[in-house]
Amino acid sequence: MAEPGKIRKKLLELGEKNYYSCASIELTSRCNAKCDFCYIVDKNVRDLPTEKIHEILDKLAEAGIISLTFTGGEPFIREDLLDILSYAVEKKFWKMSIFTNGTLIEDRHIQFLRENVSFFPIVQISLFSHIPRINDGYMKVP
Repeated sequence: MAEPGKIRKKLLELGEKNYYSCASIELTSRCNAKCDFCYIVDKNVRDLPTEKIHEILDKLAEAGIISLTFTGGEPFIREDLLDILSYAVEKKFWKMSIFTNGTLIEDRHIQFLRENVSFFPIVQISLFSHIPRINDGYMKVP
């Protein structure tokens, strides 16, 4: 059995190195819902250009990030979303997920996610009730 002092020393040595494994990217503050409880105060902030997001993805890949989450606002509101997600697939992030309200997902998005399910095993859809009237009352989607 190792001495407590040696264990403590090893833990301190390991703690000196930073190992980042996951990151989250807010792709937009725009959203088609009007949830009262939303944490995004200013929904009129301009989105980062696609090229800038590609640069961020490059840096995250270089840093050794393996798990990536795309959030918003509503990520599916971006016209360039599939370009961004395709670029992330090229970077070979191990596991990626998308947080969405689900109301803007189109067939082309579903097709992409099916084709890349090994990279995108999680699409988290906000659901506030199994009763449509209550769910819609929370989200206030036009």
